[in-house]
Amino acid sequence: MNVNQKIELIANVNVFIGIDIAKHEHYASFIDKNSRVLKTNFKFCNDRKGFEELESAISEFVGQIKEVVISMEPTGHYWKSLGHYLMDKGYMVLLVNPYHVKLSKELRDNQQSKNDRKDSLLIAYLTREGKFLEPIIPEECYANLRLLTNTREMLIKDQTRHKIHLKKLLDEYIPEYDHAFSDTACATSIALLIPIPDQRVRKYNKQNLKA
Repeated sequence: MNVNQKIELIANVNVFIGIDIAKHEHYASFIDKNSRVLKTNFKFCNDRKGFEELESAISEFVGQIKEVVISMEPTGHYWKSLGHYLMDKGYMVLLVNPYHVKLSKELRDNQQSKNDRKDSLLIAYLTREGKFLEPIIPEECYANLRLLTNTREMLIKDQTRHKIHLKKLLDEYIPEYDHAFSDTACATSIALLIPIPDQRVRKYNKQNLKA
């Protein structure tokens, strides 16, 4: 989606709400279509009661759901519960790149300090300017596939990191080990590096556990 399409998407929106996401509490700021500030520093909890309080605050400025757009930073997984709740209610939910918020903060006040109350207002301004992303939240089997894919990628990264650490240790203490194995992480190499205790040690350990 290009900038013109984004602007067209929010053409009929009267109120823009920016939310800075945190683990326990969120901050929200409201601006109108002319970028005038309507409400700032609205704090609500990351639970159902807090979400209902946000809806009550929204009703003060808009009569119909289609007149408002809500945007937030995708901070970890903490935004998902609020995002799902609002989308199920029919609200348009958008995401703003945290890096864009950081750059916008430096341009507006030349400060790099993190401030949730200030960030929520910047998020609303960025959305009004068309600098946002549409969230893609897979459902059912697609959600499971994404979870499995992310888990696999994480495991591969962990495996690569452990291999690098193993090679570093071998180069330091057994530098000639590379000549014996082309892959130091193969099954034979691991079996040599992690010797199996003999039967007497196993028997002794079992007896101690029973005692």
